[in-house]
Amino acid sequence: MRPSISQSCLMDLDDEEAEELTSPQKVMPPKSTSTARAVTESVEKDPPRPPLPPFDAETALKKVKAAEAAWNRKDVDAIAMAYSEDSEWRNRAEFVRGRAQIKDFLTRKWDRELDYVLRKYLWAYHDNRIAVCFEYEYHDPDGQWFRAYGNENWEFDDKGYMRKRIASINEAKIEASERRIAVPEGEEVVHNSWITEQGLSADLGAEFPLSNGDQKAY
Repeated sequence: MRPSISQSCLMDLDDEEAEELTSPQKVMPPKSTSTARAVTESVEKDPPRPPLPPFDAETALKKVKAAEAAWNRKDVDAIAMAYSEDSEWRNRAEFVRGRAQIKDFLTRKWDRELDYVLRKYLWAYHDNRIAVCFEYEYHDPDGQWFRAYGNENWEFDDKGYMRKRIASINEAKIEASERRIAVPEGEEVVHNSWITEQGLSADLGAEFPLSNGDQKAY
């Protein structure tokens, strides 16, 4: 509270100084941003998304299966909701933050990666983190086919939303006849045997291909 100012003191001041002392004190509102408020509100209203951390082998594999299914469906809105509102990504050399940027990223991705088919394999898990190996095939708008190989590190919040995704990916051109997973209907899918033999997915008895899109989210 400001101390009272006596009349005798005011007489010694010019009009501008007196006005400054006697005018009501301005109270500045606390600094905040609409983005921060939106994130806070979203975090508060987001329901738990099981399975929740800490993960064991079974629940970690469930997250991997659900992620594979969601990305194969390419439902951008549904995929974005599996990530926390303030989720941070590094995908190759691109940095992404928040659900809006995730949606933009995925829309751009699948505008150029056509007939995309993904397979994910559980590699390791600990507490609220999961490590994944993956491979996918697609062709570009000119018809050139590619196969990509990658590793992901995932970190989840207490509600089961992924708050960090770090993805390192390499890819190479392939001929249409060299496809192993994005094969025409009726042809047999051939998985990366090195991953399936050494990753945890095979040890846990996971069947490949996983899910075929019947898992709603992860």
